[in-house]
Amino acid sequence: MSDIVKSNSSVINDISDSLDSISKRTREQRHTKTYPKQIKTRQGKAGKKFRYVDWVTVADWLDKHYPGWSFTSMPESFKEYAGYIQGYCILKIYEKEGLAREIGSWGSKEIIISDNKPVKSDYYKAIESDALKRCAVRLGAFNDIYGELDEFYISEDFELKDIDWFVKPGLGNMYKHFIEKKKDKKGFLDHLLKFLNGQITREDSEGIIKN
Repeated sequence: MSDIVKSNSSVINDISDSLDSISKRTREQRHTKTYPKQIKTRQGKAGKKFRYVDWVTVADWLDKHYPGWSFTSMPESFKEYAGYIQGYCILKIYEKEGLAREIGSWGSKEIIISDNKPVKSDYYKAIESDALKRCAVRLGAFNDIYGELDEFYISEDFELKDIDWFVKPGLGNMYKHFIEKKKDKKGFLDHLLKFLNGQITREDSEGIIKN
């Protein structure tokens, strides 16, 4: 076996080990209980009460688990739809393994109506807070409170055939295209993380690799 092949195999194994470690850590975080003092309640419709955590609590959790995180809203995405204001935001984190990840999510806030007229409110702030919580939930935070957000666990959305493709030949083809052909390590990591986060599909990935 040539030194190049050995080097490539070593890099792929390191990436696989890192992904396994990240996945394990996320699963552990999902089973961590939220401290009772952090949980707040609010009155909802039909007399129901809802539990939640505020923005500060989410930020503190991110500071502890992912130091150096940043959060960006996409102003061009904000729009009104079906009685809500919605907007897309992106959370950037740094894993202990050295990988940078971007997790995106939509946030929303119901338009407040009084006397048949919309009430002015800081909808953008509420949307950003909602999106930040959803991103944190995907990382395993506050899962005992926001169990209804299961649809945002992108890592569980992959079909078995996509996982099989990713393990072989997907990851190897990504490496050949970005590292061996283009000498683009950053491009390789960006493409890999977008695939794992559900931002691009298997078909998208195959199309990019072929070009």
